[in-house]
Amino acid sequence: PPPPPRPNPRPPTPPPLIHPRLPLLLDTHTVKHLARLGTSRAHRAATGATLIPGADLVSELGQGGGRGGGSLPHVFSLWLAPGTAPPPSLAALSPPTFTAPPAILARIAGVESGAGLGAVAEVALPAGPAWWGEGAPAGAAARPPPPSSSSALPTRLLALDGVQDPGNLGALARAAAALGWDGLVLLPGCADPWSAKAVRAARGAAGWRLPTAVCGEGGGGGATP
Repeated sequence: PPPPPRPNPRPPTPPPLIHPRLPLLLDTHTVKHLARLGTSRAHRAATGATLIPGADLVSELGQGGGRGGGSLPHVFSLWLAPGTAPPPSLAALSPPTFTAPPAILARIAGVESGAGLGAVAEVALPAGPAWWGEGAPAGAAARPPPPSSSSALPTRLLALDGVQDPGNLGALARAAAALGWDGLVLLPGCADPWSAKAVRAARGAAGWRLPTAVCGEGGGGGATP
């Protein structure tokens, strides 16, 4: 008699991951999109979003603004490793939440291993601070109009000129936020504050806990007078 059929050793193929903002795209496209948010300034500018890599950074991001009036982010999507609970600080934001293997999270975050990463979040680029004004052309030398209330004017600002290393820029932003300063102004020639490296170094301070204005060619977020 013929031998019995051998069982198929391959597990069933899981359904593709569908990105909430990019319907009908398979997981490969979604992973590439999320990874580019951390590495490509042009992609961040085109999509109006950036990447927050790491469960600790995602949790800190949901804790609100600092002395300078930083804002809560708008979270487009939250990606968690299996068994990882969403950060309680994001409960009020109710972001669309998905599960992804650690290897995929590592690829998205641009790190070698997903161990300890826990989560990544796709968030909207922060808006520019109210005290900086809006509508000025790029590179304008004139100071923007002050707010209607003098109490809203910042008193302590950190201005950086030509700081091209994202790690150094992030560390300075984090220090300014810890000292309770009112904002960060990035002059032309500075690194993009919304790259994954800068976000990691700043611990999410720039833009959210520390209102950030980008002068001239910048990271695609905030005000750009």
